[in-house]
Amino acid sequence: DRILFGQDNKAIIMSRSKVVVVDLNTYQQSFEAPLTLDADQNIDPSGAELAYDIDSQSEILLLTVENSADLYMLNWKDEFWNIGDLGAVPTGMGVDAETGKSVFVFGSSSKAIVLNNSELSTLNSSSIQTIDLEEPSNKTLVANKSALLFNDSNDYVHDVYRIDLETSELTEYVAENPISSLKLNADGSKAVAV
Repeated sequence: DRILFGQDNKAIIMSRSKVVVVDLNTYQQSFEAPLTLDADQNIDPSGAELAYDIDSQSEILLLTVENSADLYMLNWKDEFWNIGDLGAVPTGMGVDAETGKSVFVFGSSSKAIVLNNSELSTLNSSSIQTIDLEEPSNKTLVANKSALLFNDSNDYVHDVYRIDLETSELTEYVAENPISSLKLNADGSKAVAV
């Protein structure tokens, strides 16, 4: 189960096969959405982030589910779902509010996907930017108009990547040792890996 806090004092609660939005001013449920219409099917969220679509002025829940390449996108302002295919099962994601972009990484695939948050309602192959990597990354940290990609589950992967989310420029760094943890400082301008 996961809980995120959104704009206007809302709590977004994700559990098996359901998302609920609660207004923390009134403690009333303001929205409920099933992740499936099949009562026999369980959908378990694996990751979630909130993205803001400047064009529609809506906060969008980006939700990945276990063992699936599907990306669920819930706009509770306009009350609609969109489901898109990322092409592989994501293992990490991050959202950058400054550039309005979201980044997804895949532990089993040497690529990253960057999405423009204003194009989530029409997610298709033309709105997905794929960035090829030399080695797979399973985690991403997003801050300061950049995404840092790394792998903390494979001792043979020493690569750390930085994607400039404004220009899509990719920079590769190679660590001497495998990375077990990577943290950003408060403003996102520096990173330390161990």
